[in-house]
Amino acid sequence: MNIILVIFDSLRRDCVGVYGSPPWGRIYTPSFDAFAKESVIFTKAFPESLPTLPARRAIYTGQRVYPFHNADFRLKGDFVGAPGWGPIPEDQPTLAEMLTAAGFRSGLISDVYHMFKPSKNFFRGFSQWTFLRGQETDPARSGPRLTQKEIDYWLPKEFQNKWTIEFVQQCIMNMHGRTREEDYFAPRVLNESMKWLDQNQDADKIFLTVESFDPHEPWLVPQHYRKMYRKEEEQEHVISRYGEMKEAEKKYLPRLQANVSGEVTMCDRWFGYFMEKLKKLNMLDNTMVILTS
Repeated sequence: MNIILVIFDSLRRDCVGVYGSPPWGRIYTPSFDAFAKESVIFTKAFPESLPTLPARRAIYTGQRVYPFHNADFRLKGDFVGAPGWGPIPEDQPTLAEMLTAAGFRSGLISDVYHMFKPSKNFFRGFSQWTFLRGQETDPARSGPRLTQKEIDYWLPKEFQNKWTIEFVQQCIMNMHGRTREEDYFAPRVLNESMKWLDQNQDADKIFLTVESFDPHEPWLVPQHYRKMYRKEEEQEHVISRYGEMKEAEKKYLPRLQANVSGEVTMCDRWFGYFMEKLKKLNMLDNTMVILTS
């Protein structure tokens, strides 16, 4: 029996068609929905801990992260101070360690840059891991820096402050050279995962973890995905917001929602390609695929 764990970061439950619709309208997720029809669906699942890294500590170890003992420590190379945001404790064995020891050939394909920061150890136990660089503020590039004119192009004045400008600087530098859908992160992660399947067909049994940071913000998607939900011709922006929007910012909300919807649909499409790959390799009958957020 093979095991494949696929995690889409920040994928809302109501953004997957089988569970319903978000307040701004239904999202097209035919691949997720088709997968759900052939799967056991967990309708009352709750995360043990949030956000990105605390959730993965729980998923990778099966152990509680809360209560957050010693959670306020600061490690060099990590700017996030959320409770539970740290490496996997040394005394907690990981799923990858246990399955590798049990004879599985294990692999991790991920663009979740938080997992690979200095002091982090989320690749512990895998036979092989691939880190796809450049998500969000991953320091994948150091130049050329954006001019103020370019910052104004990507970030509306209403959203500009020291933190958002730094975010946009790194985000846009990381996007340099992106020209087609396959250059976006979810396609890159799923493509690399399909290559891994090809390269490891000789294994008796595999454990593959596929980690996509999308559909996490900043919700940059090819235009044709956004236009599935909003037809207007609009300038692309790097903007996102937690919590309430200021009055001057609310005019951007419909486009943000269309970007979220479009990014979910892009993730869905490439998950569908991944499932087709499993079918072509005749792996579906002896593989457990786990899809979660």
